[in-house]
Amino acid sequence: MFGVDNPHHLGHCWQVTTANGVGLDFASTTDPIASQHYALLVSEADFDNIYERIVERGLSHWADPTQRHPHEINNHDGGRGGSLSRPGSSWNEPEPRRSTPRDGQRTAA
Repeated sequence: MFGVDNPHHLGHCWQVTTANGVGLDFASTTDPIASQHYALLVSEADFDNIYERIVERGLSHWADPTQRHPHEINNHDGGRGGSLSRPGSSWNEPEPRRSTPRDGQRTAA
């Protein structure tokens, strides 16, 4: 979905490496896992490609993590973003630019 190479085995985990060299490690377990949230800063072109794959695969997605706006993206803070999840799993939010924090101060991209 994010246009990266297939994961490779790293110890007991599987690792996905992003275009900027960041490795995201994943492990399987039969134990319950608390829901997690990942916001990913991506370029406009990457967002377009990611969103196209989300739609092509028929994945449930929302403009917001509260799931009030299904099959939409948001335009918060002059940018675009969206949320997708798997039941009982993590939230992923690809965003081409960072949203303004609650204190109103913009963080550097």
